[in-house]
Amino acid sequence: MSQPRRVISIDGGGYLGLATAAFLHAVELRFSKHAASQFDLFCGTSTGAIIALALAADKTASEIVALYEKLGPNVFKPKPARNGAVGKVRDFFEHRSRARHDNAALRAALHETFGALTLGDLRSAGKRVLITAFSVSEGSPRIF
Repeated sequence: MSQPRRVISIDGGGYLGLATAAFLHAVELRFSKHAASQFDLFCGTSTGAIIALALAADKTASEIVALYEKLGPNVFKPKPARNGAVGKVRDFFEHRSRARHDNAALRAALHETFGALTLGDLRSAGKRVLITAFSVSEGSPRIF
């Protein structure tokens, strides 16, 4: 009989990823265990994918918290909400054709955190990851 698989799945939510990272940090402190060592499969969507990949790359929750504290003001800038039905319809269509946020700051922070690490590198290290995303340019989901 094979060992049961331990899966962590983390959802999106933009800067709310900081709350998830802080929760993982508190769990690490409470149980004196590195969160990444407790899972066999790391899954995530959007900001959850960043956290899942960081865990798969053996980053501590403290390092992930630091990443989000750095990302916050540079990446997750609040965009003024449009009021009324027309504004909501415009937001809906606008974000179907392009990303909500510019990704230059995000790319820089992720490169600083992960360097040239690839999904293939993680796989070679025995890490299993499942990342879901949405291709704005193609208008379809992507699974990595």
